[in-house]
Amino acid sequence: MKRILPFLLLISITELSAQTAITSYTIVNDAPASSSNTSLGWNTSGAYNNTTSYTNFYGQRNGGAAGIERRVTGFSIGALTYSALPRPGGLPYDNVIINRHPSLPGDTINTLYEYTANAGNNLFYEASYLPTLSAVINSLVCNRGSDNTFSNRPTTQANIERIDEIINTGINCTVPARQGFLVNERAGNDNFKVAAITSLTSGTVNTLGSLVNVLVAAWGKVGPAIVSKVLSKTSLDLNLRVKQDIGSQIISGVFISFADLGISIGTKVYGLSIFPNDVTAAMNLVTLVNVPTDTDAGASGGLDMMAGGGFFVENTVLPLNLTSFNGRAVDNNINLYWKTENQFNFSRFELERSLNSGNDFEKISTINAVSNPQGNYNFSDINIAQRNSKTYLYRLKMVNMDGSFSYSNTVAFKFTKTTSFSVFPNVVKQAQIFNIQIADNGNFNNYNISIIDNAGRIIKNMRELQNGQYPVSSSDFKPGIYFIKIESGELKKTLKLIVQ
Repeated sequence: MKRILPFLLLISITELSAQTAITSYTIVNDAPASSSNTSLGWNTSGAYNNTTSYTNFYGQRNGGAAGIERRVTGFSIGALTYSALPRPGGLPYDNVIINRHPSLPGDTINTLYEYTANAGNNLFYEASYLPTLSAVINSLVCNRGSDNTFSNRPTTQANIERIDEIINTGINCTVPARQGFLVNERAGNDNFKVAAITSLTSGTVNTLGSLVNVLVAAWGKVGPAIVSKVLSKTSLDLNLRVKQDIGSQIISGVFISFADLGISIGTKVYGLSIFPNDVTAAMNLVTLVNVPTDTDAGASGGLDMMAGGGFFVENTVLPLNLTSFNGRAVDNNINLYWKTENQFNFSRFELERSLNSGNDFEKISTINAVSNPQGNYNFSDINIAQRNSKTYLYRLKMVNMDGSFSYSNTVAFKFTKTTSFSVFPNVVKQAQIFNIQIADNGNFNNYNISIIDNAGRIIKNMRELQNGQYPVSSSDFKPGIYFIKIESGELKKTLKLIVQ
């Protein structure tokens, strides 16, 4: 039954054709981490033979200079600019899952790395080394990627049927045409298909949206031209093994918006699933039991997907949406809570407080935005009830990346008088210490304490006490029952003490 449900949900999936070529990239060149390893070549004959050892130097150039990692921070479509929204850790996604056919052999990964030079059997690559295909794809660095991603030819043996790029918390669709995903490819010469992930079960795909055709004509061939090598690895290999040289090709990108994916306003999207071009909406795209098993390296499966993609949003849209702002008074503190959506171009909150009915506000804290379109925040104003004012007003100054700002609604809190008294222990031996506790929520009235024996005689007086704990020795008390009388104005309280 667990396999039937996703199949039923997917029967109604339609196929759409919509996407937009990007017109330029915004790329920052970062210094990579350097490392090296040695492995045999991949091929049985010709270049990079499997009887020859090669040393791969990652993140460095011949001569010792550092390589570069080409990190995508944004792109343009005409006059419109878009920015990446990385997940915690600076990655595009919370997770990337490589799904292989459940009944086929083959676990080869075929990666692409931009390279700079050969020096004999020493090979030098611009970007740093990453150990898995998932890690390579889940990166903003576009000079690493995957070669012939979905090809099931004998020479590739990849057996990859779907790549899931997952955002665990999901993203609310608010402006469908201006939110979406960037996908990059080396050369921009392959077709593929995608679908929005519309629900997850335990972090894996449960349901998908409409299947979307992405055609060769949609690629924007506007990125840097790179020379690369293919390096492959199976589960039996410790390191990647060099396989093939690839001449200069341009990094190309396509923007697939929520509108392209058939997602309506108010729907939550949990990422993107990428497929070879030979799947159809009639197939079970969740379990993959009936997808093609002979995907080739041409029009159907040759996607040379480069990293650097992820979730992007147009810079001029989506003002911050403050969905709630409230709090409660606890003891002497005021705990504030607020939630947001659309944190796409947002910098920080400046929490302000007024102690004079809103005539003046002062900034009491700065809270930076979380790297997530949705945010949950809290702040505790500690010991606030000790101030003279009994009404406390708070508001949020919400500051965007460009310095523009707006204010939230104001929330107000008023402390009511609460007091409590206790004696502990309330049964003591003669000469033992006992404690009288006064807990007042900031009103700090003075209290008089009288300790009276069973005959009504005052044994001890303690005057003008405030909040606190007061130790008393029972050395002057004979065994018997005593009463501790606490007074402050009209407030009167009596506690019982037994001295043995």
